[in-house]
Amino acid sequence: MLEQWPDLEALQKVSRQKLKTFLRRDARSAPADVAAFLEDVRGAVPATRDGAVVRSAACFVQSVVRQLQVLRTALNDYEKRIEAIVGQHRMLYDDRRYSESLRRRALPPPADVPSLWKTVAGFAKPSASSA
Repeated sequence: MLEQWPDLEALQKVSRQKLKTFLRRDARSAPADVAAFLEDVRGAVPATRDGAVVRSAACFVQSVVRQLQVLRTALNDYEKRIEAIVGQHRMLYDDRRYSESLRRRALPPPADVPSLWKTVAGFAKPSASSA
């Protein structure tokens, strides 16, 4: 909105219907908010009528809007990159969980470890009490 109408005078010159359409297209505006905003715009009084101040402020507003647009694009790019990285880590995490699950299934349950020791080593592992 500030890109199209960077100062109060420009905003007040816009038809009520055009502003309504613009605000309704903006998904963040509820109908009650639109009506209240239109009334506020019509009743607003400028802080100054000094042309140099108004024009320089409008120029500043438009440059800030352009900077915000670039920033929004950069933030969207970062968001996509972060989602991709998180997706890769989630896949890796899921793969690790899956392989951990397989490893646990391949090992004998804890109760069978002594019998496995006997089978592999040919004798029972010394108990802590005999050492």
